[in-house]
Amino acid sequence: MAIQEITRLFDFPYYQLETYHTHKVDKANDKLGKWEQVKAFELTSEVWGVENDLLTPTLKMKRKVILQHYEHLYIKIYKNLF
Repeated sequence: MAIQEITRLFDFPYYQLETYHTHKVDKANDKLGKWEQVKAFELTSEVWGVENDLLTPTLKMKRKVILQHYEHLYIKIYKNLF
């Protein structure tokens, strides 16, 4: 997704963003086996980048930092799955 598209998405209300991404995930899930599908996701209000220490300079996710930063979302997702 280009930066312009990401910036434009922030102009929409949350429910429209959620609907947009749910549609995209559902479309991708159609091509995957049940065990591979995305079951739940949460949108974050900030763009992940090197500046906020969520990505490395090579744009890899810092999983431990992300887990600590978004622990409340992890709990919410996994609580609803089981």
